[in-house]
Amino acid sequence: MVDEATNAAMAHMKIEHHEKVCAERYGNIWDRLGSIETQFMTMHERFNTISNRMWIAVSTVCGMAVLGLAGVTFHLLTRR
Repeated sequence: MVDEATNAAMAHMKIEHHEKVCAERYGNIWDRLGSIETQFMTMHERFNTISNRMWIAVSTVCGMAVLGLAGVTFHLLTRR
C-alpha cells in the first residue's frame, strides 16, 4: 500500500500538473479572445466606413433633388 506521504505528494503533483494545463488552456483562450476582439474592431471600422460613404451618397442625392426641385419651381414661376 501507498503511505500518506507518498499519496499526498502524488496528489500535489497531480494538482500542479492540472494547474499548468489549465493555465495553458486559459492562456490560449485569452489569446484567441484578443484575436477575436481585434477582428471585431476591424470589422466595426469597415462598417463605419461603409456607413459614412452611404450617408454621403444619401446626402448628395437629397441635395441634388432639392436643387432640381428648386430649379423646376423657378422655371415654372418665371415662365410667361
